[in-house]
Amino acid sequence: MNHWDPILYENRNLVPRSKDPNYHLTTDIADKSIAWVRQATAISPTRPFFLYVAPGATHAPHQTPKEWIEKFKGKFDEGWDKYREHTLERQKKLGVVPKDTKLTERSKGLPAWNSLNADQKRLYARMMEVFAGYAAQCD
Repeated sequence: MNHWDPILYENRNLVPRSKDPNYHLTTDIADKSIAWVRQATAISPTRPFFLYVAPGATHAPHQTPKEWIEKFKGKFDEGWDKYREHTLERQKKLGVVPKDTKLTERSKGLPAWNSLNADQKRLYARMMEVFAGYAAQCD
């Protein structure tokens, strides 16, 4: 799905393409959800409701505006091995995991970061920035 020009249906009706040059599906879903909550609570403020919002994240394709990606620029330059170590240390400090938690073994299908060449490292670091930006936007 193209998050800048998706094919959408509402109920059984095809939704016309947006004319907004800055359109993005995640923002549209959030805006429509907020509008629905406002309408539902205006009609019946004490009546409970259920709203289920299902953005595309973090399924591919990872498409998010550049400003979200740029928030993570350089955050993954040390690679996935170091990032895993840093994440576990943060989790220990926050009390998310016990202090004696050991880092799990890296997946056998995932090469050691230091075995990659410079182009691969640049590509994979960028892929992690895009993924993180997409997840953060949806969050």
